Amino acid sequence: MSIGRSAGTVGALLARARAAGLVDWGTVNALDEAALDKKLYGPAAAHSTKCAMVPSGCGSPVVYC
Repeated sequence: MSIGRSAGTVGALLARARAAGLVDWGTVNALDEAALDKKLYGPAAAHSTKCAMVPSGCGSPVVYC
């Protein structure tokens, strides 16, 4: 089964989650999308509504803003 993301991309996101203290589903489920983005990517991500992650075909998504 594949989620269409490279192991490196998934690993990097898991590292961000650990660093943000998002280590159990209860903590994650308590957050809305904006709060989760802020925890994972910092305050700028929570304010960005015009960006989209698009698969690039080479393993890592490309962010278009």
